[in-house]
Amino acid sequence: MQNGYTIDIDRPAPHVWAILSDGFASVGDWATSVPASRPDESGDGRYCETPFRGFPEVKESLLVHDDDAMTYTYAASSVPRWLGRPRNTWFVEPLGDQRCRVGFRPEIDASALGKVAFRLSGFKLEDLASQVLEDLKHYAESGRPSPSKLASLT
Repeated sequence: MQNGYTIDIDRPAPHVWAILSDGFASVGDWATSVPASRPDESGDGRYCETPFRGFPEVKESLLVHDDDAMTYTYAASSVPRWLGRPRNTWFVEPLGDQRCRVGFRPEIDASALGKVAFRLSGFKLEDLASQVLEDLKHYAESGRPSPSKLASLT
């Protein structure tokens, strides 16, 4: 897999796992980079609005879901062909009773054109990853969307 991104959250692992797993289709409630989200027709996936021109909505479908290991992998479709079929694996690891480490490992098999487009667009996965994890931390610890998520709604 490609690089992974993590953050430590001061909440029990099962609490954070419920946000990610049970709330899979509700990522738009807390993630700044997802203006809105809703379940797909099957109930095993979701549609996410995006802030990106060219693909204003992405369908994400669960490929693997393991409640015991607190991990899942999903794949995105309805994205530009040059992105291939992006996948992402989220995980939650307990760090004692009241704390956990949460992270994700994206896999993007972009074509040569896609790699050039990424560079020219100024898109930085690291920036997006940091924001998503900070949004999740705030939501898990406070029960409310982050200030950046709230600001993105106005």
